[in-house]
Amino acid sequence: MKHIHDETKTALEKVAIQMKNQYDKKKKATIEYQIGDKVWLNTTNLHLARPKKKLDDKRLPQTWKIYPVFNETLLMPYIAPTFANQKQNPPPPPNIVNDKEQYEIDTILDHKPRKVRGPKDPETGKYTTRTVTDYLVAWKGYGKEENQWTKESELGYAKEAIAKYWKNRKDAITIQAAVVNANDIKADGSYSPIFILDSRQKDGQVQFQVQQGTNFVTTAWYFEHEIPHLSELIKDYYWASREEFDEEYRSVDGYRPEEEGG
Repeated sequence: MKHIHDETKTALEKVAIQMKNQYDKKKKATIEYQIGDKVWLNTTNLHLARPKKKLDDKRLPQTWKIYPVFNETLLMPYIAPTFANQKQNPPPPPNIVNDKEQYEIDTILDHKPRKVRGPKDPETGKYTTRTVTDYLVAWKGYGKEENQWTKESELGYAKEAIAKYWKNRKDAITIQAAVVNANDIKADGSYSPIFILDSRQKDGQVQFQVQQGTNFVTTAWYFEHEIPHLSELIKDYYWASREEFDEEYRSVDGYRPEEEGG
């Protein structure tokens, strides 16, 4: 009986050695980490709130109550950029307000309306809809790649930034105006229309972005005095802008219409 026990023990030890040898063929050398070293962490076991992995945070939130020890298979050493122009200063940490992270807004770049489902109408039994606004936010201390569309409901602390955005937007013109003159129409019925796409302030004067044609397009910025032949088009441009910004829109053109229809 003892002989059988010894043979079994020897066989098990031999199998264990073979398994170890096979494992060691694929196993990489152990990396020695020191306190303060930066590492990349595999997020396989982390339940994050972001809808896509691309949008995941690059740092663990300070509010997380998470055990700070991970298996080395989930870690990868951080390698600093090779070239000086690749280096970036670390972004500022968020403020913690009521145990929630709050990032400082640098500026609001754009907005877009979005329809969401509301409560049921008690009379019809159908769901109602309402319109909410999302803002494209540039965060202070972060690069353009971190710009993010954010719900207005999540920006309750940024009322001043939102008010500033809308104030600046009243001075910006984003509506297109187009004119097709009879002289532009060729014998074959084709034409090369002229569009005003945008306007901006430069050196205290107004510039207009003018596009010529639809097939072979040319686009350039011109001061108003450089395009006197487009004065009627500029008027139409301001009319279109007035429709967007309502009666409070103050044009910078000197063409402000006196009355409706005239």
